[in-house]
Amino acid sequence: MGKANLEASLSLIPDRYRAGVGVADWKTAAGSDQAEQLFAAKMGAAITSKARQRGIARVSNEEWRTRAIASANSMVDGMRRNTDKWATNFAKPYAAVVAVVRNLPPKGADPMSNIDRRLKPVVDAWVKNKTRG
Repeated sequence: MGKANLEASLSLIPDRYRAGVGVADWKTAAGSDQAEQLFAAKMGAAITSKARQRGIARVSNEEWRTRAIASANSMVDGMRRNTDKWATNFAKPYAAVVAVVRNLPPKGADPMSNIDRRLKPVVDAWVKNKTRG
Protein backbone atom coordinates (compact mmCIF):
# COMPACT_ATOMS: atom_id res chain seq x y z
CA MET A 1 0.00 0.00 0.00
CA GLY A 2 1.54 3.24 -1.08
CA LYS A 3 1.20 6.64 0.46
CA ALA A 4 -1.45 7.70 -2.07
CA ASN A 5 -3.61 4.67 -1.21
CA LEU A 6 -3.26 5.41 2.49
CA GLU A 7 -4.20 9.04 2.01
CA ALA A 8 -7.22 8.05 -0.13
CA SER A 9 -8.48 5.65 2.54
CA LEU A 10 -8.20 8.07 5.47
CA SER A 11 -11.75 9.37 5.03
CA LEU A 12 -13.10 5.81 5.45
CA ILE A 13 -11.37 5.15 8.75
CA PRO A 14 -13.69 6.97 11.20
CA ASP A 15 -16.86 5.12 10.07
CA ARG A 16 -15.10 1.75 9.94
CA TYR A 17 -13.62 2.40 13.38
CA ARG A 18 -17.04 3.32 14.83
CA ALA A 19 -18.61 0.22 13.30
CA GLY A 20 -15.91 -2.02 14.73
CA VAL A 21 -16.12 -0.47 18.18
CA GLY A 22 -19.90 -0.80 18.08
CA VAL A 23 -19.70 -4.60 17.97
CA ALA A 24 -16.47 -5.19 19.89
CA ASP A 25 -16.20 -6.83 23.33
CA TRP A 26 -12.77 -5.72 24.49
CA LYS A 27 -13.41 -6.24 28.18
CA THR A 28 -13.79 -10.03 28.26
CA ALA A 29 -10.51 -10.76 26.56
CA ALA A 30 -8.60 -7.85 28.11
CA GLY A 31 -9.70 -8.80 31.63
CA SER A 32 -8.79 -12.49 31.36
CA ASP A 33 -6.01 -14.24 33.28
CA GLN A 34 -4.39 -15.09 29.94
CA ALA A 35 -4.26 -11.42 28.95
CA GLU A 36 -2.76 -10.51 32.32
CA GLN A 37 -0.06 -13.16 31.92
CA LEU A 38 0.72 -11.96 28.40
CA PHE A 39 0.88 -8.35 29.62
CA ALA A 40 3.31 -9.31 32.40
CA ALA A 41 5.49 -11.29 30.00
CA LYS A 42 5.62 -8.49 27.43
CA MET A 43 6.34 -5.84 30.06
CA GLY A 44 9.13 -7.99 31.46
CA ALA A 45 10.62 -8.43 28.00
CA ALA A 46 10.40 -4.69 27.33
CA ILE A 47 12.12 -3.91 30.62
CA THR A 48 14.84 -6.49 30.05
CA SER A 49 15.55 -5.22 26.54
CA LYS A 50 15.43 -1.56 27.64
CA ALA A 51 12.87 -0.84 24.90
CA ARG A 52 11.70 2.33 26.65
CA GLN A 53 15.22 3.75 26.78
CA ARG A 54 15.80 2.97 23.10
CA GLY A 55 12.52 4.66 22.18
CA ILE A 56 13.41 7.75 24.17
CA ALA A 57 16.82 7.90 22.49
CA ARG A 58 15.14 8.09 19.06
CA VAL A 59 13.27 11.31 19.87
CA SER A 60 14.97 14.65 20.42
CA ASN A 61 13.75 17.18 22.95
CA GLU A 62 12.84 19.46 20.04
CA GLU A 63 10.73 16.78 18.31
CA TRP A 64 8.95 15.94 21.58
CA ARG A 65 8.37 19.64 22.29
CA THR A 66 6.99 20.28 18.78
CA ARG A 67 4.56 17.35 19.00
CA ALA A 68 3.50 18.23 22.54
CA ILE A 69 2.74 21.82 21.57
CA ALA A 70 0.84 20.67 18.47
CA SER A 71 -1.37 18.41 20.61
CA ALA A 72 -2.40 21.17 23.03
CA ASN A 73 -5.73 21.86 21.32
CA SER A 74 -6.76 18.21 21.05
CA MET A 75 -5.85 17.74 24.71
CA VAL A 76 -8.18 20.57 25.68
CA ASP A 77 -10.92 19.22 23.40
CA GLY A 78 -10.79 15.89 25.23
CA MET A 79 -10.82 17.60 28.61
CA ARG A 80 -13.75 19.77 27.54
CA ARG A 81 -15.76 16.68 26.54
CA ASN A 82 -15.17 15.13 29.96
CA THR A 83 -15.71 18.00 32.41
CA ASP A 84 -18.74 16.36 34.06
CA LYS A 85 -16.82 13.12 34.59
CA TRP A 86 -13.86 15.08 35.96
CA ALA A 87 -16.08 17.02 38.37
CA THR A 88 -17.67 13.82 39.66
CA ASN A 89 -14.61 11.61 39.84
CA PHE A 90 -11.86 14.05 40.75
CA ALA A 91 -12.80 17.63 41.59
CA LYS A 92 -15.38 17.02 44.28
CA PRO A 93 -13.56 14.35 46.26
CA TYR A 94 -9.90 15.11 45.57
CA ALA A 95 -8.97 18.43 43.98
CA ALA A 96 -9.16 20.51 47.16
CA VAL A 97 -6.91 18.08 49.01
CA VAL A 98 -4.40 17.75 46.20
CA ALA A 99 -4.20 21.54 45.95
CA VAL A 100 -3.21 21.67 49.62
CA VAL A 101 -0.26 19.33 49.14
CA ARG A 102 2.59 21.21 47.51
CA ASN A 103 6.11 20.23 46.59
CA LEU A 104 5.96 16.50 47.15
CA PRO A 105 9.38 14.89 46.74
CA PRO A 106 9.93 12.75 43.64
CA LYS A 107 8.73 9.16 43.72
CA GLY A 108 11.46 6.68 44.58
CA ALA A 109 11.86 2.94 44.13
CA ASP A 110 11.06 2.08 47.76
CA PRO A 111 7.27 1.90 48.23
CA MET A 112 7.45 2.31 52.01
CA SER A 113 9.54 5.45 51.68
CA ASN A 114 7.05 6.75 49.09
CA ILE A 115 4.26 6.21 51.61
CA ASP A 116 6.10 8.19 54.25
CA ARG A 117 7.30 10.99 51.99
CA ARG A 118 4.41 11.27 49.50
CA LEU A 119 1.24 9.58 50.74
CA LYS A 120 1.25 10.65 54.37
CA PRO A 121 1.29 14.39 53.52
CA VAL A 122 -1.72 13.81 51.22
CA VAL A 123 -3.60 11.94 53.95
CA ASP A 124 -2.71 14.65 56.44
CA ALA A 125 -4.08 17.31 54.08
CA TRP A 126 -7.22 15.19 53.53
CA VAL A 127 -7.86 14.91 57.27
CA LYS A 128 -7.25 18.62 57.84
CA ASN A 129 -9.51 19.52 54.92
CA LYS A 130 -12.21 17.16 56.17
CA THR A 131 -12.20 18.61 59.67
CA ARG A 132 -12.38 22.17 58.34
CA GLY A 133 -15.30 21.55 56.01
